[in-house]
Amino acid sequence: MSEKNSTILDRVWLEGTNEYQQRVPQASQAGIAQVAEFLFDPMNRMYLNQFVDILVNRIGMTRINSMVWDNPWTWLKKGKLPFGSTVQDVGFEWIKAHSYEDDVTTLLEINRPEIESAYYTINRRDQYLISTNYDELRNAFLDEYGLNRFINAITDVPVSSDNYDEFQCMKNLILERYTRDGFYEHVITVPTGASDADVAKMVLQAGRMFAAKFRFPSIYYNMVPIPAFTKSDESLVFLCTPETQAMLDVQALAAAFNREDAAIKYRIEIIDEWPFTPADGQTVQCIITTEDFFQVYDALYTTTSFYNPQTLTTNYYLTHWEVMAYSPFVPAVIIETEPAS
Repeated sequence: MSEKNSTILDRVWLEGTNEYQQRVPQASQAGIAQVAEFLFDPMNRMYLNQFVDILVNRIGMTRINSMVWDNPWTWLKKGKLPFGSTVQDVGFEWIKAHSYEDDVTTLLEINRPEIESAYYTINRRDQYLISTNYDELRNAFLDEYGLNRFINAITDVPVSSDNYDEFQCMKNLILERYTRDGFYEHVITVPTGASDADVAKMVLQAGRMFAAKFRFPSIYYNMVPIPAFTKSDESLVFLCTPETQAMLDVQALAAAFNREDAAIKYRIEIIDEWPFTPADGQTVQCIITTEDFFQVYDALYTTTSFYNPQTLTTNYYLTHWEVMAYSPFVPAVIIETEPAS
């Protein structure tokens, strides 16, 4: 929702330092014109700098409006990296049972479990630059909603760009898994003359089957010699394209996965297109995995600015560093269809 200049100016005033509040007039009391006259006085440059800093960093970055493109997979991220630059993911191979012996002599032997480790490091360091000049800021005071548009112009573009790039990076993790370690592929042969409804039923049946199979320890679905399984209260992620979603129909999918007697939790996530090409004649319908497939951590997310007095231009930098990886320890299955030969 757009805010008037007077509202934004008063919010900046409340966020300002004691000196700012003592020197800069309050818009609701003195009026917008008097605030602008004070801020754009060449002798008050320090207060204008503080105004812009609060406007962009404290207000703009916390009120991103509906024009910003959000990464739909943000909820699959694992939060912030509290320290360091590396995340260790560990899986333990299961051990074999031994027959009970009452005269055992191996009491003091050391038996360590075999360990598989994956290390994820900061591998995305992106920065987004956008500039604005003195005239653009001054002209924003002349329109009732000018400051609102000024904030949006500075914050929306870099944030949307970053969110979209993050989404593309997460898609590339699927490609990396596909080309490096591979997925367990389940191919459904579609009889000649089968309708979309028939295909949907077959895909849903396969989805329910693997949702149940994931509850039992197996090394078939994670491509490493560590038995993987999902707990009964763990949510599954159902990745599919808009085309597959339209074929399956959300209600049919919900009925297939969310029956009370099955108690299978899932979340449908849409991918615009698959980042890989399947074998000839095959169509990828979906990928079923867990929310731990994506190992994405924010290491640094900040905005900074630099004022160039020669051009009266302020450059704003959105910097985003992340750990971007996939876990080799979680189960993941590709469900594909192919026509009968």
